[in-house]
Amino acid sequence: MVHAKPNVSTNQSNKDIVRNALEAWSRGTNAPFIALISEDIRWTIVGHSLIAGTTNGKAELNEKTNLPFVARFNRSSTKFRPVRIHGIYEDGIW
Repeated sequence: MVHAKPNVSTNQSNKDIVRNALEAWSRGTNAPFIALISEDIRWTIVGHSLIAGTTNGKAELNEKTNLPFVARFNRSSTKFRPVRIHGIYEDGIW
């Protein structure tokens, strides 16, 4: 659970936490972002790729998406990380 700072809306505080984690990952560490993922996450990837669909739980998300990406990028000189953050959306706002 993430707690908001006094006088700051919970949504803005959570968005700031996610932005900071993504920016840290972009600079070379994924630990802050991975730490934010809840054990009971439900994540949907839209499309027709091998990783498209809904995963339930951190372990399934890691197995279905993270491990294949890491394996692919370990064979490359390019690290798997965000390059540019276009936006951060919270649940229910699209």
